[in-house]
Amino acid sequence: MKKIRIALMTHTMDNRPGMGTATVARKTVEGLVADDQFDVTFVHYEKIADPLYERAREIVIPPLPELFFGTRFLRFLLFCWKYRKENFDIVHWFQPRLYPFFWLFPARNIVITAHGGGDALAPQKFSLSKKIFVFIFRHFHSRIDAVVASSNSGKKEIIEAYGIPENKIVVIYLGGSEGFSPLEKRSAANPYILTVSRLVPHKNVGGLIRAYALARNMGISQRLIIVGGRGGAEESVYAEARRSPYRSDIMFVDYAPLEDLKALYAGADLFVFPSLNEGWGMPIIEAFASGVPVVATNLTAVPEAVGDAALLVDPRDERALAGAMAQVLTDKSLSERMVQAGFVQASKFTWDRMARAVTEVYKKLI
Repeated sequence: MKKIRIALMTHTMDNRPGMGTATVARKTVEGLVADDQFDVTFVHYEKIADPLYERAREIVIPPLPELFFGTRFLRFLLFCWKYRKENFDIVHWFQPRLYPFFWLFPARNIVITAHGGGDALAPQKFSLSKKIFVFIFRHFHSRIDAVVASSNSGKKEIIEAYGIPENKIVVIYLGGSEGFSPLEKRSAANPYILTVSRLVPHKNVGGLIRAYALARNMGISQRLIIVGGRGGAEESVYAEARRSPYRSDIMFVDYAPLEDLKALYAGADLFVFPSLNEGWGMPIIEAFASGVPVVATNLTAVPEAVGDAALLVDPRDERALAGAMAQVLTDKSLSERMVQAGFVQASKFTWDRMARAVTEVYKKLI
C-alpha cells in the first residue's frame, strides 16, 4: 500500500522542555513516526540537536534576515512557495497558532490540535501576535479539515471561542501515565505538598498559596513545592509567597528534569491542581500514576480527567480548597483509597492510545 504522506509542524516541541503543549506534540510525533503506514516529514524553523529528527525526513523552513515583526510569517510563505509541489496528504499543527495564508501549505488536508479556547477566552491581556492567531483561527477555520480537542469541555470552548462546526472537532484524551510510578514512601524529614504549573494567571498559584496558609492553620505541617516556569504571573505569585506567614516553607522550582520530576511526584504527600481553566490536566494523570492523592479544580476539563479518583473543589473558594487539602492529609484511609482509585484512572490514559486515535483521524480524512 502507498504510505500516507504527512507533514508535522514540530516547532511546537523544539527547545520547550516541561511545557504541556510541547509534550503532547512530542508524544504524538513519536507515535506517528513509529507507524509504518506513514511517510513522515518534520517541518520546523530551526535546526536543533534532537535525536527524534533523525527518524524521518526533516525540512527546516528557509531563513530570512530577522525583522522587528513577522519574520516567521514571511519564512512560512517562502516555504510554501519553495515546497509547493510536495503534495502532502496531511499537515498537522500542534497549536492553533496559524499564520495568514496557512492554507497555502502544500497539503490536501489540514489538522489542528487545539486543547481548548483559552487563547481567546482567558481573562488576561494578549500580545498582538496571539490576537492575530485568534483572528485567523476564528475567521478562516473553513480551510481546516479537522480539529483535535483534548476533552469534551475543550471542544465546547473551541466552538464558543472560534465558531468551529462541531462535526469538525474530534475529542482525543491525552496520555501521561507512562513512565511515572510510585516509590516506597518513607518517613520524610520534610514532607511536602506538590503542584506542577507554569506561573500564568489562570493556573491560580497565588490562590493555592493563600489556601495553603489556611490549611496550615487547620493543623497540617507539610511544605509547599511549586514546580513551573515563568509565564507572566510570577511577580504576583512571588509577592503572595512573601506575604504568607509560612513563606519559609514555600519553595519554587523553575524547571525539573524528567527524572527529578518523577521523584518529586512520587515523594509528595499530596498533589494539588487549582487551575481556573484547563483543556485537560496532564499533571493530574502523572500524579495518579505516581501513587499520590490529588485535590483538583472542579472547573472545565479536569472532572473528565479525574473521574472519581480525586477530591474536586471550586478553586476560587480558598477555604474549601484548604479544607480538602487538610482532609486528605489527615485521613489516612481516605488518602489510601484515593491512591488506588488514581492508579485505575491513570491506566486509562496512555500516549500510545492517543497516537492511535490521531492516526484514525488521518485515515478518515483521506
